[in-house]
Amino acid sequence: MVDVLNIAPERISVVPNMIRHGFGPVANPGEVLAAAGVQLPPGPLVLSVGHDGYYKNLELLLRAMATVPLRTVILLRVGPPLGLSNRHLAGRLGIEERIVELGRVPAMTLRALYSATSVLALPSRDEGFGIPTIEAMACGLPVVVSDGGALPEVVAGAGIVVPVSLDVADSPDSVRRYAAAISSVLESPERACELRHAGLQRAEKFRPDAVLPLVLEAYSRSIESRRTHGTLGRNAHR
Repeated sequence: MVDVLNIAPERISVVPNMIRHGFGPVANPGEVLAAAGVQLPPGPLVLSVGHDGYYKNLELLLRAMATVPLRTVILLRVGPPLGLSNRHLAGRLGIEERIVELGRVPAMTLRALYSATSVLALPSRDEGFGIPTIEAMACGLPVVVSDGGALPEVVAGAGIVVPVSLDVADSPDSVRRYAAAISSVLESPERACELRHAGLQRAEKFRPDAVLPLVLEAYSRSIESRRTHGTLGRNAHR
């Protein structure tokens, strides 16, 4: 806005997205999932939330799942099923049997999945925000994201940010870095615990109590500016 539209910085209010009400750690996620008819496989579980459009860069995650460090790990998918090209890729990589498609799930089930899995993977080429990131952190799930778009700013040191946004999907370096980052969480309970606590603290910045005052302040500034410059009509002043 400043560079392209030449808008003065003091006229801009930056307000983040809010975490939906009720998103937090679930004490008994297994019971919640069982009641919803979801039976998780044993072992480490990587969670992927969202569609598989181009910018989501799921081909990189699929290739990472085929590397040696993640060869026994299960990938859980929430959202629309993988498209044809990614299903074909999973078949060529030999990982199709380690992908569990859960489809769209209710908020309570999603909260339980965030609380029951091992790590959230979001390797997007670009993100305007990345809602699953803050939802996962709010539920105590470690996150491994790319440096695409707003993700580094949203995570802000509370998760692992892997530089992949400028790499092509099948770049060996990009795949290796992303797989290593996920593996570092799965293989180190201490690292996972550290990220869990950092994520919970970071998520507080996106709670309604933290965000709503920023929204009200933005509106108040706008109204005051219009009053000062005499651009509000008579009815608006009422």
